Amino acid sequence: TQEDDVVFVGRNMHWESRRSQMPEQPAGKHWKIVVNTALPHESEEAYAQKTNLENGREVWMLERSLLVAILTR
Repeated sequence: TQEDDVVFVGRNMHWESRRSQMPEQPAGKHWKIVVNTALPHESEEAYAQKTNLENGREVWMLERSLLVAILTR
């Protein structure tokens, strides 16, 4: 069977950094950051290294930024 993609889009339109929490992920899956407008575009691997995910689903979003994550195995 084919699974649907699960996408999280977080945005912080405030002028200060804010904590955002993604939905809880099922066992065996994790969130992968694919876009973070607070960082220069390099690669998905760079986003993952430079975006601090706490507890696998909490992230500090910088002011006026957008973050996109997908749920992966």
